[in-house]
Amino acid sequence: MSITKYKVTQPYIRTLKENNFKLLVSDLSTGALPLVETLKKFDPNHDKVAFIFGNESEGVSELMKKEADVRWYLPMYGYSQSFNISVANAILLANLQCYGWLGRGNLTERERDELKYQWILKEVV
Repeated sequence: MSITKYKVTQPYIRTLKENNFKLLVSDLSTGALPLVETLKKFDPNHDKVAFIFGNESEGVSELMKKEADVRWYLPMYGYSQSFNISVANAILLANLQCYGWLGRGNLTERERDELKYQWILKEVV
Protein backbone atom coordinates (compact mmCIF):
# COMPACT_ATOMS: atom_id res chain seq x y z
CA MET A 1 0.00 0.00 0.00
CA SER A 2 1.30 3.44 -0.87
CA ILE A 3 0.30 6.48 1.13
CA THR A 4 0.10 10.04 -0.13
CA LYS A 5 -0.81 12.85 2.23
CA TYR A 6 -2.83 15.85 1.13
CA LYS A 7 -3.46 18.92 3.25
CA VAL A 8 -6.47 19.95 1.15
CA THR A 9 -9.31 17.70 0.01
CA GLN A 10 -9.89 18.92 -3.56
CA PRO A 11 -6.53 17.87 -5.08
CA TYR A 12 -6.97 14.44 -3.46
CA ILE A 13 -10.40 14.00 -5.01
CA ARG A 14 -9.15 15.20 -8.40
CA THR A 15 -6.20 12.76 -8.34
CA LEU A 16 -8.44 9.81 -7.49
CA LYS A 17 -11.03 10.67 -10.13
CA GLU A 18 -8.37 11.26 -12.80
CA ASN A 19 -7.14 7.73 -12.05
CA ASN A 20 -10.67 6.28 -12.39
CA PHE A 21 -11.20 5.50 -8.72
CA LYS A 22 -14.71 5.33 -7.30
CA LEU A 23 -14.96 7.21 -4.01
CA LEU A 24 -16.58 5.08 -1.30
CA VAL A 25 -16.99 7.49 1.58
CA SER A 26 -17.83 6.50 5.16
CA ASP A 27 -20.80 8.52 6.37
CA LEU A 28 -23.28 8.10 9.22
CA SER A 29 -25.94 10.40 7.76
CA THR A 30 -29.19 9.39 6.12
CA GLY A 31 -28.90 7.85 2.67
CA ALA A 32 -25.65 5.98 3.25
CA LEU A 33 -25.65 2.25 2.48
CA PRO A 34 -24.47 -0.53 4.79
CA LEU A 35 -21.00 -1.74 3.84
CA VAL A 36 -22.21 -5.13 2.56
CA GLU A 37 -24.66 -3.44 0.16
CA THR A 38 -21.89 -1.12 -1.00
CA LEU A 39 -19.56 -4.02 -1.80
CA LYS A 40 -22.24 -5.62 -3.98
CA LYS A 41 -22.25 -2.54 -6.26
CA PHE A 42 -18.66 -3.02 -7.39
CA ASP A 43 -16.52 -5.72 -8.97
CA PRO A 44 -13.14 -6.07 -7.26
CA ASN A 45 -11.65 -7.44 -10.50
CA HIS A 46 -12.63 -4.41 -12.58
CA ASP A 47 -13.44 -1.43 -10.37
CA LYS A 48 -10.82 0.73 -8.72
CA VAL A 49 -12.16 1.99 -5.40
CA ALA A 50 -10.89 4.24 -2.64
CA PHE A 51 -12.43 3.74 0.79
CA ILE A 52 -12.48 7.12 2.51
CA PHE A 53 -12.72 7.46 6.29
CA GLY A 54 -13.20 10.67 8.23
CA ASN A 55 -11.76 11.43 11.61
CA GLU A 56 -13.50 10.05 14.67
CA SER A 57 -14.96 13.33 15.92
CA GLU A 58 -16.17 15.02 12.72
CA GLY A 59 -16.26 12.35 10.02
CA VAL A 60 -15.60 13.28 6.40
CA SER A 61 -15.97 16.78 4.96
CA GLU A 62 -19.14 17.92 3.22
CA LEU A 63 -17.12 18.21 0.01
CA MET A 64 -16.07 14.56 0.26
CA LYS A 65 -19.69 13.51 0.87
CA LYS A 66 -20.78 15.52 -2.17
CA GLU A 67 -18.08 13.97 -4.40
CA ALA A 68 -18.72 10.40 -3.18
CA ASP A 69 -19.80 7.78 -5.68
CA VAL A 70 -21.27 5.87 -2.73
CA ARG A 71 -21.66 6.81 0.94
CA TRP A 72 -21.48 3.81 3.27
CA TYR A 73 -21.49 2.92 6.95
CA LEU A 74 -20.83 0.01 9.27
CA PRO A 75 -24.05 -0.98 11.06
CA MET A 76 -23.71 -1.20 14.83
CA TYR A 77 -25.97 -1.47 17.83
CA GLY A 78 -25.82 -0.03 21.30
CA TYR A 79 -25.05 3.39 22.69
CA SER A 80 -22.16 4.34 20.41
CA GLN A 81 -22.77 5.79 16.98
CA SER A 82 -19.55 4.67 15.31
CA PHE A 83 -16.55 2.41 15.67
CA ASN A 84 -13.06 3.63 16.48
CA ILE A 85 -11.23 4.32 13.18
CA SER A 86 -8.81 1.40 13.63
CA VAL A 87 -11.69 -0.97 14.43
CA ALA A 88 -13.66 0.33 11.43
CA ASN A 89 -10.68 -0.33 9.17
CA ALA A 90 -10.27 -3.85 10.58
CA ILE A 91 -13.97 -4.58 9.98
CA LEU A 92 -13.67 -3.21 6.44
CA LEU A 93 -10.63 -5.39 5.69
CA ALA A 94 -12.32 -8.47 7.15
CA ASN A 95 -15.37 -7.85 4.94
CA LEU A 96 -13.21 -7.26 1.89
CA GLN A 97 -11.53 -10.61 2.52
CA CYS A 98 -14.86 -12.42 3.03
CA TYR A 99 -16.33 -11.00 -0.17
CA GLY A 100 -13.29 -11.87 -2.27
CA TRP A 101 -11.87 -8.39 -2.60
CA LEU A 102 -8.47 -9.25 -1.16
CA GLY A 103 -6.27 -11.77 -2.85
CA ARG A 104 -2.57 -12.00 -3.29
CA GLY A 105 -2.65 -8.82 -5.36
CA ASN A 106 -1.70 -8.30 -8.95
CA LEU A 107 1.87 -7.03 -8.60
CA THR A 108 4.68 -8.93 -10.23
CA GLU A 109 7.52 -10.14 -8.02
CA ARG A 110 9.66 -7.29 -9.36
CA GLU A 111 6.95 -4.68 -8.59
CA ARG A 112 6.61 -6.08 -5.06
CA ASP A 113 10.37 -5.88 -4.56
CA GLU A 114 10.48 -2.29 -5.85
CA LEU A 115 7.64 -1.27 -3.55
CA LYS A 116 9.32 -2.95 -0.60
CA TYR A 117 12.57 -1.14 -1.46
CA GLN A 118 10.73 2.23 -1.55
CA TRP A 119 9.26 1.57 1.91
CA ILE A 120 12.63 0.55 3.33
CA LEU A 121 14.18 3.71 1.88
CA LYS A 122 11.51 5.86 3.57
CA GLU A 123 12.30 4.24 6.92
CA VAL A 124 16.06 4.72 6.61
CA VAL A 125 16.13 8.26 5.21
